[in-house]
Amino acid sequence: TQKSFISAMMTTDPEINCSESYMSLIESGVKSPSVHLLDLISLTLKLSPQEKGELLLIYKRVPNDFEFAVRSNLKESLKLTNLDISKEKYKKDPNKQNFNNLVRILVLEDKKDEALDLLKSANHYSSNFIDLQDRTAKVAGITGNYDFAIQAFSLALEGCSDEFIFTKADILMNIGICYFSKGLKEQNDNTINSLENLLKSKLYLEKSLFIMPDYIYCLDEYARCTYHIADALQFFIKNEIDLKVKPENENLTNLLKAFLKSGKISYKSEIIKNKINECFKLALSTYRSIISHSERGDLPEKALKEALYFHAYTHCKLKQFDEALFLINSINILEPNWLTHFIKVGYYVLRYEDKKNEPFLQEALNNLSIALDYEPETLIEVIKSEKNKELKTLWQLKLSEINQLLEKYQHE
Repeated sequence: TQKSFISAMMTTDPEINCSESYMSLIESGVKSPSVHLLDLISLTLKLSPQEKGELLLIYKRVPNDFEFAVRSNLKESLKLTNLDISKEKYKKDPNKQNFNNLVRILVLEDKKDEALDLLKSANHYSSNFIDLQDRTAKVAGITGNYDFAIQAFSLALEGCSDEFIFTKADILMNIGICYFSKGLKEQNDNTINSLENLLKSKLYLEKSLFIMPDYIYCLDEYARCTYHIADALQFFIKNEIDLKVKPENENLTNLLKAFLKSGKISYKSEIIKNKINECFKLALSTYRSIISHSERGDLPEKALKEALYFHAYTHCKLKQFDEALFLINSINILEPNWLTHFIKVGYYVLRYEDKKNEPFLQEALNNLSIALDYEPETLIEVIKSEKNKELKTLWQLKLSEINQLLEKYQHE
């Protein structure tokens, strides 16, 4: 009743002034409630953000200039995401494959706490050793205990027979993911160890793809891994460092063994450049495959967008500049944000390094300024972290301009 409804609203705000007759006028459309009263109505009725948005539109509490944008955003928010679809699949059929896919999507969408809750609370599919080890290993991997996770996954792999194709491919992929995560964690402190772990990751991901060539989650990790291997090798060239390999760097030794002399190889060596191009080409073809099959609806939106960005930028790395600019600008038209302009910074730096054409550096600075307009707090740290990597040339040749930009946005 109106009386009980008003009473319920008063528990939230005892100062509210709303009679039953006034509520009747609101219901009949004669009166339009204040935004504050609409807030209380929404809270009392436990409306979703979408329903509250519709309520604001109905009672004309959204300025005319913004009405179209609000309606568009409401439509977008009501769309089912790939995460929603995966949750629905698991709810209807909680089998092991749907369970593993949902866990992976939650991790890719940065919902690690939800993934851990699912791993800890969901029913076990069996009491056998493999299932218990696999789930224990996933918890360890998500919480960052990569060495323990690798050990647990490896034990599960030993007991997994060839007939369980999906389980085996999933375990191999997860071992690869753990080595990949280790490699990324070490990339600033120990580049050689980082590269060795990235190469181990590539090996396990390839084993997984050998069993299931279309395993989209593994393809996503494989694309990122091969890109980062090429990027790690490029670090040595950019910083003019000879690549020193120790006996324990087994995978790195295998990669370069025909060219190693006394455990090191010159950063000027053509073999490093060839390996860089080889890995970037692998990344590019894998990203192309992921994007080509995006309609399957397996990967979450965040991972698909990342694939689009890296697919475009890998063209830059391979000096396919015309194609790269076309792809980057296409993304920027659909979704202008700090990242699209930051990618263009990298694009123009690479173009300058290729042709030493001064206007490219100015274009890089222009796009850096635009990117900072979007998200200064995030980008300032990224710019600093890339000082000896992607933006090294820009830092060297436009040091005062970059510092001026950083001071301006840090002050603001």
